Amino acid sequence: MVHARLREQVAELRLRDPDVRDNLPDAVHKMRVAIRRLRSALATFRPLFDEQVSEPLREELKWIAGLLGEARDADVLRERLGASIAEEPVELVLGPVSARVEGELGNACRDALARSAKAMKSERYLGLLDSLDTLVSDPPWTKAGHPARTDLLGRFRHDWKRLRRLVAAADDASDPAKRDHLLHEVRKAAKRVRYSAETLVPAYGRDAERLAKAAERVQSVLGEHQDSAVAQDCLRRLGMQADLDGQNAFTYGRLHAQERVRADDSAAKFTKTWDKASRKKLRRWLG
Repeated sequence: MVHARLREQVAELRLRDPDVRDNLPDAVHKMRVAIRRLRSALATFRPLFDEQVSEPLREELKWIAGLLGEARDADVLRERLGASIAEEPVELVLGPVSARVEGELGNACRDALARSAKAMKSERYLGLLDSLDTLVSDPPWTKAGHPARTDLLGRFRHDWKRLRRLVAAADDASDPAKRDHLLHEVRKAAKRVRYSAETLVPAYGRDAERLAKAAERVQSVLGEHQDSAVAQDCLRRLGMQADLDGQNAFTYGRLHAQERVRADDSAAKFTKTWDKASRKKLRRWLG
């Protein structure tokens, strides 16, 4: 199962590679998803691999994913803020707010795309592709043959317990900034649970599939929370710069407040989503 997962995601990465180079719509996102699934598999099932091989490979995947993420994140944020500004009454948009957002984030996106394009032509990236091919053709198992189903289920339980601990920590956090940080960690942990459950679908069928879907819903709700947190940071920075430039920062503050409300709404929705995702009937198959 793990071998099939690795083979599937390496093939997906290679499929998206030329699309990213041609800057086709959604190509970066799809390639990043393949990279995340690869890194997640190598992390969840870490004891099954020779770490002298798998850990450097995870770091290289993190490197290229980070470069690709800079461009996509800037583009997503630009669209989000642009839509928020467009919804504002004209009389409440004071100063060249749209121009500043477009200029700042548009430049950031273009610069990031240039860096990622350069990286994908480098010997380092080509070496990564060679290492991924080797990973698929000759996985560095730490034991003879493929791991047993019980080994895989045990690793999934580890991910699930880690997610539950992070949720509990977020629930106990009284400081809003700390809770926001922990919810971001919950989102990443839910993503890993989702990906590892997907890996187990061939063996555990609908049980694993249902839990993967539940984790995806948690991930989605907290994705909105994280997007709002990033937007708040950006608006705070842009507002401060506008003020230093002698412009009215009112609109940035108004948009920031709206994003805070969205973040609070997402956090509230997360509580309900988690209650459903953590129901016993969804995880009875874990034993």
